[in-house]
Amino acid sequence: MIERPGNVADLAERFENALYNIARGWRHAVDRRLKCMGMSAAGWMTIAAASQVRSPLSQSELADMLSVSGASMVQMIDRLVKAVLSYASHRHPTGG
Repeated sequence: MIERPGNVADLAERFENALYNIARGWRHAVDRRLKCMGMSAAGWMTIAAASQVRSPLSQSELADMLSVSGASMVQMIDRLVKAVLSYASHRHPTGG
């Protein structure tokens, strides 16, 4: 069967929609799995990206790596630090 241009455009649009839905579903599934650890997919991606480099990154380099703004990266790092400190204080016998 020979595809006509309209059919190709329809096929491309259906593919884009399917890809979007799959990516969205994956993000939701990852968020559900990470929720028990008190982390989001964004936090997990931040930690994963930072762990893949051989030398320390600046916040702006990490933000560039993840295609987010510097302000967003500052907020994410703050949330991750607070989560670790909160976890550590709960695990410490004296609470501190």
